[in-house]
Amino acid sequence: GRSDGVLHDLVLPGERETMRRVIHDVATSQAVYVEPLQFNLRAFPNKTIQVIFEHTSEINNHNAALLMVKDVSELERYHKELKKNEFFLNEARKIINFGYYVLKVSNGDWTNSHGLDEIFGLPSGFKKDLPGWLDVVHPDDRIMMQNYFFNDILKEYKLFNKEYRIVRLSDGQIRWMRGKGKLTFNTSGKPELMIGTIQDITEELLFHDELNKSKRLYKDLVENSRDLIFQMDGDGRFVFVNQQWVKTLGYNINEILGRKYTEFMPKEQTVKDLVAFSDLLKRGEI
Repeated sequence: GRSDGVLHDLVLPGERETMRRVIHDVATSQAVYVEPLQFNLRAFPNKTIQVIFEHTSEINNHNAALLMVKDVSELERYHKELKKNEFFLNEARKIINFGYYVLKVSNGDWTNSHGLDEIFGLPSGFKKDLPGWLDVVHPDDRIMMQNYFFNDILKEYKLFNKEYRIVRLSDGQIRWMRGKGKLTFNTSGKPELMIGTIQDITEELLFHDELNKSKRLYKDLVENSRDLIFQMDGDGRFVFVNQQWVKTLGYNINEILGRKYTEFMPKEQTVKDLVAFSDLLKRGEI
């Protein structure tokens, strides 16, 4: 009772009953050995100890509990930091939609993060080897990716850097992947592992496609407009004009670009417009 009373004062109140029970069970031979347990010290909020309990009868021929105590505060802080970093990594993975893999070159087997399971839509028990990966690849890209992997990567030892399509197994959706990877070599100089990441870039490509469509639409509207549409730099030189300028002034585009707008105006109007142009620049209106 005396020894566990001392420890009772050292650990946090919520952990005292566990300490008392384990010491009692070990001392009375109900538990010969108990796996290490961790306790937090009451007087030192940032201190964590690991305690191993063993039964002994060699102390004055009485049954007792032998305690081996180790300070694991730094290790515990490391684990907490690791969990925090893992949380942020998982959040980042969700945002940019990627997963990582490790492929064993000798047999083609690969392991991966949970994120890659979601990206590929892999079912439970899916066989993760090269044929399995090629089954996920879109049929129209399969031969291309097979040749790329065996020739460019395994023969020429290039970095894996390729965009390709897959058919996601969970729902049959066609998704675009950006795969990156690097070989590691054994002491004989032979490729041993390939470590890399795979990112789902479908939304990124769709965004760029819509952006390009908008640019083309804008260009078509500008080029076909009956208004004179132009863009000038800070010196008043044309950097863009639409086709209506050609039709109206009779110049071709190359004769207009790079020249100041004043060159196309009557001299008496030039001075007035230069003053107006300077005022607009100062006010930041152009």
